[in-house]
Amino acid sequence: MRFPPLEQPLYFPLLEGCVIRLIKLILGAWNGLVSIRLFIMGLEHAPKYDAISYVWGDPSNTVPITCNGRKLDVTINLNAVFKRTRLTYRSRIV
Repeated sequence: MRFPPLEQPLYFPLLEGCVIRLIKLILGAWNGLVSIRLFIMGLEHAPKYDAISYVWGDPSNTVPITCNGRKLDVTINLNAVFKRTRLTYRSRIV
């Protein structure tokens, strides 16, 4: 099944126990727009990554970020975690 570019899902279900979903948090200034790349990796080939934990927050209170080149609305709590976690000098895998 093929989707037009803007209608293509950001992700598909994972093969249970075989792969994980990771985020490449693109470098940026603390006050800049958050940009991420969502990708999957086989467990045996996954790079080093940092785990993050946050509270979902109010799902109706969102802000835009860029995910895989597309606008994506996320909760303000997730946006705050991304801003506090990203680096100014290199990308970071979370």
